[in-house]
Amino acid sequence: MLRITEGAATIFQEYYRNIATQIINLQTILDPEKFVIGGGISANPLLVVTIKEELEKLYLDSILNFVRADIEQSKLGNEANLLGAIYNYKQTHDLEV
Repeated sequence: MLRITEGAATIFQEYYRNIATQIINLQTILDPEKFVIGGGISANPLLVVTIKEELEKLYLDSILNFVRADIEQSKLGNEANLLGAIYNYKQTHDLEV
């Protein structure tokens, strides 16, 4: 069983808090209804849960009344970035998408 030291746990908690902060920033600018997290890191089942927890703390600490955006794991998982890159390449080079 993998054991995480207190220092590592603190670093991960800060990481999740930073992601939640960036989601708040993007939400303020773009006003999306949903954020979908993909890539290899999204395979960690705690990722989305912990980001949601940190995001809720930020919502509660804010003087602004945010509409809560939905956060979910991409169904494409680690393939999300690769498929996005292929899609972009095809569009950039006028290939059939």
